[in-house]
Amino acid sequence: MVFVDDRAHSVECLADFEEFTQFVSRLCDAATEMAKRQAPDETDGSEPYGGIPVASASFRPDPDTGHIQGNLVTDTGDTLTVQLGPLLAAHMARDLVMALPAPPAS
Repeated sequence: MVFVDDRAHSVECLADFEEFTQFVSRLCDAATEMAKRQAPDETDGSEPYGGIPVASASFRPDPDTGHIQGNLVTDTGDTLTVQLGPLLAAHMARDLVMALPAPPAS
């Protein structure tokens, strides 16, 4: 995977399927956390938003715009389309990759 920001800085990441799955899982965790932070205060009497129960996700780069586009499919079959701008995608990718556990020393 190569992530490029709007200033043409790039980060290249090699990942096996398990690592890529962890990456997507962390994207889903980030989406849930963002939903929690955008939820209204519990003091106003409304129910907090529980996040999105993601069953599967698929992302791909758009070579024309540099955006990362994808779909999240919920466990009930609803689809949510996601589009991340190049700078946001690069920052999220960097932070998520840096948060991955270090590989075991060989």
